Amino acid sequence: MSESKCHGCTKLQEHIILLKEINKHRGS
Repeated sequence: MSESKCHGCTKLQEHIILLKEINKHRGS
């Protein structure tokens, strides 16, 4: 049960990290 929950969370975290990286390169 917790595994499926973590799977979605990991994907979300990765997406957030990616967005943060893009913002860094943009120089916001």
